[in-house]
Amino acid sequence: MDIKLIKAAIEQKAQQNHVYQTTGTTAIKEPAVNETIISLPTGEPTKAETLPGYNKEYIQFREFLKTLVKDKDYGQVPGTKSVMLYTRGVRKVLHYLHLRVNYSLLSHHFDAGNNISSFVFKAELVSSEGEITSTGVGCANSGEKKFISMGGLSADPLVCQAAAKRAVSCAVRLLL
Repeated sequence: MDIKLIKAAIEQKAQQNHVYQTTGTTAIKEPAVNETIISLPTGEPTKAETLPGYNKEYIQFREFLKTLVKDKDYGQVPGTKSVMLYTRGVRKVLHYLHLRVNYSLLSHHFDAGNNISSFVFKAELVSSEGEITSTGVGCANSGEKKFISMGGLSADPLVCQAAAKRAVSCAVRLLL
């Protein structure tokens, strides 16, 4: 199909639905006689206190997150570009939210030819009422740079532990 035909079809559909894209906003054109255009801002959200369903606990949690210490609870891991929550920070968040962790081993593979083993874990964060609040998946393998020098099966316990930690970190990150 021709690109011009596709663009024309999309524009026609948008006009039928009375939706127009403008810079920084989405406008809905009401099909009334006076043809009013209602502008819906897509920029910064309003303060939480003004929103319906404002939640004080959420604000308190955000204040708690400000107490985490850079380079102790979170920071940039050497060789990466993003800021990550360290194990110590994960534990603090879990303690603050009164969550416990249920681990499940999803898979374990061993490649005898390359002498590499890999683990995939699932971590479920469970509230005191027994409700699963978040789930994360983490994986690790002995072919990673930090495990390669240990050689083969001797690194398996550390690789397994790393996969489990990554799963919990993922689940906690989804809460933030």
